[in-house]
Amino acid sequence: MYISYNDIEYYHTFHQAAQEALETVSYVFKTGTFFISHIDNETFSTIKVLEQDGVDLPEGIRMPLNEAY
Repeated sequence: MYISYNDIEYYHTFHQAAQEALETVSYVFKTGTFFISHIDNETFSTIKVLEQDGVDLPEGIRMPLNEAY
């Protein structure tokens, strides 16, 4: 499988950009757990999580969509 250099560069910077976005949102709202996720037809996945109020939401968790609500 071929992965282009541009795709590799994107994934190298994604987590830093996601962290900065979550920190900006948390600065505005001051409290809460913020996360970036991916939802498809079958699953819910957390990609990046910023916890501030003790809610345990692990990064990288993947679960069936019908169990995510």
